[in-house]
Amino acid sequence: MTRRQAQCLAFIALCIEQHKQPPTLAEISEELGTGKGNVHRIVAALELQGHIRRWPNRPRSIQIIDPGEVKLNPDVFKRVQEYAEASHVGIDAAANELIRQSLGAAG
Repeated sequence: MTRRQAQCLAFIALCIEQHKQPPTLAEISEELGTGKGNVHRIVAALELQGHIRRWPNRPRSIQIIDPGEVKLNPDVFKRVQEYAEASHVGIDAAANELIRQSLGAAG
Protein backbone atom coordinates (compact mmCIF):
# COMPACT_ATOMS: atom_id res chain seq x y z
CA MET A 1 0.00 0.00 0.00
CA THR A 2 1.33 3.40 -0.94
CA ARG A 3 1.44 6.38 1.42
CA ARG A 4 -1.43 8.03 -0.48
CA GLN A 5 -3.53 4.88 -0.31
CA ALA A 6 -2.90 4.66 3.44
CA GLN A 7 -3.90 8.32 3.87
CA CYS A 8 -7.06 7.72 1.88
CA LEU A 9 -7.99 4.59 3.84
CA ALA A 10 -7.37 6.40 7.15
CA PHE A 11 -9.59 9.30 6.04
CA ILE A 12 -12.37 6.92 5.00
CA ALA A 13 -12.17 5.19 8.39
CA LEU A 14 -12.20 8.54 10.21
CA CYS A 15 -15.27 9.76 8.31
CA ILE A 16 -17.14 6.54 9.01
CA GLU A 17 -16.21 6.74 12.70
CA GLN A 18 -17.02 10.44 13.14
CA HIS A 19 -19.91 10.94 10.73
CA LYS A 20 -21.32 7.40 10.50
CA GLN A 21 -20.98 7.52 6.72
CA PRO A 22 -18.12 7.30 4.24
CA PRO A 23 -16.83 10.38 2.44
CA THR A 24 -17.63 11.28 -1.14
CA LEU A 25 -14.85 11.18 -3.71
CA ALA A 26 -14.92 14.99 -3.70
CA GLU A 27 -14.32 15.03 0.06
CA ILE A 28 -11.44 12.57 -0.31
CA SER A 29 -10.02 14.75 -3.08
CA GLU A 30 -10.17 17.82 -0.85
CA GLU A 31 -8.62 15.99 2.12
CA LEU A 32 -5.74 14.57 0.07
CA GLY A 33 -5.24 17.79 -1.88
CA THR A 34 -5.36 16.00 -5.22
CA GLY A 35 -7.66 15.81 -8.21
CA LYS A 36 -10.65 13.52 -8.57
CA GLY A 37 -8.85 11.46 -11.21
CA ASN A 38 -6.12 10.60 -8.74
CA VAL A 39 -8.72 9.81 -6.09
CA HIS A 40 -10.47 7.44 -8.50
CA ARG A 41 -7.17 5.60 -9.05
CA ILE A 42 -6.36 5.48 -5.33
CA VAL A 43 -9.83 4.19 -4.40
CA ALA A 44 -9.75 1.64 -7.24
CA ALA A 45 -6.39 0.39 -6.00
CA LEU A 46 -7.71 0.04 -2.44
CA GLU A 47 -10.67 -1.92 -3.79
CA LEU A 48 -8.47 -4.15 -5.92
CA GLN A 49 -6.25 -4.83 -2.92
CA GLY A 50 -9.32 -5.87 -0.91
CA HIS A 51 -9.26 -3.05 1.66
CA ILE A 52 -12.60 -1.54 0.63
CA ARG A 53 -15.67 -2.32 -1.41
CA ARG A 54 -17.95 0.12 -3.19
CA TRP A 55 -20.95 0.19 -5.46
CA PRO A 56 -20.55 2.00 -8.78
CA ASN A 57 -22.62 5.13 -9.35
CA ARG A 58 -23.69 5.31 -5.70
CA PRO A 59 -22.47 8.20 -3.59
CA ARG A 60 -20.99 7.38 -0.18
CA SER A 61 -20.94 3.66 -0.93
CA ILE A 62 -17.40 2.89 0.28
CA GLN A 63 -17.14 0.24 2.98
CA ILE A 64 -13.97 -0.87 4.71
CA ILE A 65 -13.55 -4.63 4.57
CA ASP A 66 -12.61 -6.41 7.77
CA PRO A 67 -9.40 -8.31 6.91
CA GLY A 68 -10.88 -11.51 8.35
CA GLU A 69 -14.23 -11.13 6.60
CA VAL A 70 -13.52 -13.29 3.56
CA LYS A 71 -11.44 -16.41 3.77
CA LEU A 72 -10.98 -18.10 0.41
CA ASN A 73 -8.90 -21.08 -0.50
CA PRO A 74 -5.59 -19.62 -1.78
CA ASP A 75 -6.10 -21.17 -5.23
CA VAL A 76 -9.61 -19.73 -5.47
CA PHE A 77 -8.41 -16.33 -4.28
CA LYS A 78 -5.65 -16.35 -6.91
CA ARG A 79 -8.21 -17.05 -9.65
CA VAL A 80 -10.48 -14.27 -8.36
CA GLN A 81 -7.53 -11.88 -8.15
CA GLU A 82 -6.43 -12.70 -11.71
CA TYR A 83 -9.98 -12.19 -12.98
CA ALA A 84 -10.20 -8.86 -11.09
CA GLU A 85 -6.96 -7.60 -12.61
CA ALA A 86 -7.86 -8.74 -16.13
CA SER A 87 -11.36 -7.22 -15.88
CA HIS A 88 -10.23 -4.05 -14.07
CA VAL A 89 -12.73 -4.61 -11.26
CA GLY A 90 -12.44 -5.05 -7.51
CA ILE A 91 -12.06 -8.37 -5.73
CA ASP A 92 -15.70 -8.45 -4.60
CA ALA A 93 -16.97 -7.70 -8.09
CA ALA A 94 -14.71 -10.39 -9.56
CA ALA A 95 -15.80 -12.98 -6.99
CA ASN A 96 -19.46 -12.16 -7.58
CA GLU A 97 -19.07 -12.40 -11.35
CA LEU A 98 -17.24 -15.73 -11.17
CA ILE A 99 -19.96 -17.08 -8.87
CA ARG A 100 -22.66 -15.84 -11.27
CA GLN A 101 -20.87 -17.54 -14.16
CA SER A 102 -20.51 -20.74 -12.17
CA LEU A 103 -24.17 -20.76 -11.16
CA GLY A 104 -25.21 -20.02 -14.74
CA ALA A 105 -23.17 -22.93 -16.03
CA ALA A 106 -24.63 -25.24 -13.38
CA GLY A 107 -28.24 -24.21 -14.03
